Amino acid sequence: MSFFTTALAALASPAAPAPAPAPAPAAPAAAAAIPTMPALPPKPTRRLIQLAALVPVRVPVLRKAGTDPNLARPSNAEALFGHIVGQIAAPACSHCRGGHGPWTECVVVGDHFRGACTNCQFGSEAGRCSFRKSLASPICKAC
Repeated sequence: MSFFTTALAALASPAAPAPAPAPAPAAPAAAAAIPTMPALPPKPTRRLIQLAALVPVRVPVLRKAGTDPNLARPSNAEALFGHIVGQIAAPACSHCRGGHGPWTECVVVGDHFRGACTNCQFGSEAGRCSFRKSLASPICKAC
């Protein structure tokens, strides 16, 4: 079983049940769908550790069902974790609007990936994202 399949299984299944306190009023259905973060791979990157510390807000939905993205590649694992914790971009970046990327939603995670969305970060291709912030500085005309 791949890391991606294991990660999705962890997201889809609720955490181990704890002893329940007195019954509370019924919560909205959306609250029950909040996922748990998948386990970190054996050698996580610094960014992966930072993303894993954030609150998960979604279960990623693959654009092409049945595919198994390569999460052994650190940038891809970072993109997955970012997708789980980030915010949906509205409107989507030009790449996502074109139907590209592994997930159905265009998601950004603050300044992670220099502003690029997680679909574009997947495969270390964040440079193609229309949201990405440039590191280029203006040329000094006085120099």
